[in-house]
Amino acid sequence: MKYIATNNAESSLASGIAAGDVTLTLATGTGSLFPAPGANEAFKLRIKEGTTMEIVDCTSRTGDVCTVTRAR
Repeated sequence: MKYIATNNAESSLASGIAAGDVTLTLATGTGSLFPAPGANEAFKLRIKEGTTMEIVDCTSRTGDVCTVTRAR
């Protein structure tokens, strides 16, 4: 897998997520700040709430919706 990146992209989530969720919806209109992975590509996202953080791989982004692999 090839990792792609964008400098300084930042957003909040449109709503909370549960432990098993594999899609994340970013705040309205902010998805375009992030890369759109193609075949065999991904980018890293850091999800943070308070002092709790998780790193995920985003393997697909359509608009503001990211498909992720959790706990990377």
